Amino acid sequence: SQYLPMIRSRQKMMEPEEFQAAIELAKRADNPGNYFMSMMSKKNFERTIIYIRRILKRSVEAIAYVARKIGNRTKSYLNYVGDKIAEGKYSMSNVVRMVELAERKKSPDRYLIGILKKGFAQ
Repeated sequence: SQYLPMIRSRQKMMEPEEFQAAIELAKRADNPGNYFMSMMSKKNFERTIIYIRRILKRSVEAIAYVARKIGNRTKSYLNYVGDKIAEGKYSMSNVVRMVELAERKKSPDRYLIGILKKGFAQ
């Protein structure tokens, strides 16, 4: 709350849920106040907005389903899958179909990435 007067103009540029997500992200850091001001600085603000919007587009249910079924829990894999699902705006039923197709293969994580790279057509 002590930093809000300094970044009020940037807060007005963001949607309320985006600003709340930035606060939640900063709370997880070792030094939340310093991290929050670093995110909201003029130099980093554009990248922060892009990152937060990318996170908010991800479907938590879809990512959890993929992790449960495929079993690959590496952060980079789940981030990539989450971004591709958000970009393609796939419904949960499409995600289920993609995962079911991938599960039948020898390396389902690679197969799912291949599906997402080519684009999933029903």
